[in-house]
Parts: sequence; C-alpha cells; structure tokens
Amino acid sequence: MHGQMKGKFVRTMYWVGIILDAIVGIDILQATVTGQSFGIFLPPLTEGIRYLEIQVAIFMFGWTALLYWGSREPINRRIILLMTAFPVVVGLMSSNIYVLLIGLSSAITVTMNIVIQSILFVSLLLSFYLAETYARSKQKK
Repeated sequence: MHGQMKGKFVRTMYWVGIILDAIVGIDILQATVTGQSFGIFLPPLTEGIRYLEIQVAIFMFGWTALLYWGSREPINRRIILLMTAFPVVVGLMSSNIYVLLIGLSSAITVTMNIVIQSILFVSLLLSFYLAETYARSKQKK
C-alpha cells in the first residue's frame, strides 16, 4: 500500500470511529428518556441509572472529540487508534457478552454487535500498523 493510500485509510478509520462514537453517544442520551438502547432491554429508569447513562454519554462524546483531534494529525497521533482498539473496543465487546449472559439483550443483537466490533477492532489495529510503518519510513529518510 502506498503512503498516500495508507494515510487515507488511517484517516478514514478515525472518521469511522468519530461517526460510530457520536451515534452511540446520541443513543445513550436518548435512552435516558425512552429507556430503549440498540436492542438492549433496559431496567426501569431511575434517577441513578439516568445519571450513569449521562456520564457514559459524556465519555462517548469525549472519545469522539479525541478521535477528531487525532484525525487532524493521524500519523503523529496514531496511538489513539491503538488505545481505541484495546481498552475501548475490547471493553465494548466484553460488555456485549455480559448483557447477553444476564438476559438484557438477544443473541442476534449481541452477535451483530460483536461482528461489527470485531471488524472495527481489526481495522483499528491495521490502521495503527500502517500509520506506524509510515511514520518509521519517514524517520529513515
């Protein structure tokens, strides 16, 4: 893959993350009102649950902003891609398995989520690798 194509792929992965994080953040906020969230059967909303959902939404939007910041200099800030893959996407995959095990979501919903998250995980790792190899090749010159 040529340097320019690597850069475009890396930048695209930032934007995929930005869009997905924004969608999930909006979904979490609307769940504080409706009690419905992407196929997860939420318990009755209490003020405590609403508070926690708002806190989670704040972190989602914060990560969205971090990804946007990374997209401005995607090669120099490539570590954000790795940080998104490992604690964030792997954590989301784990939480999907958890909601299935405790009966808050269907197997179909969890399977779809994990497939999407697995594709995202691999793409983020590939993006980090491409950005890393591109940065190293620039250092040698």
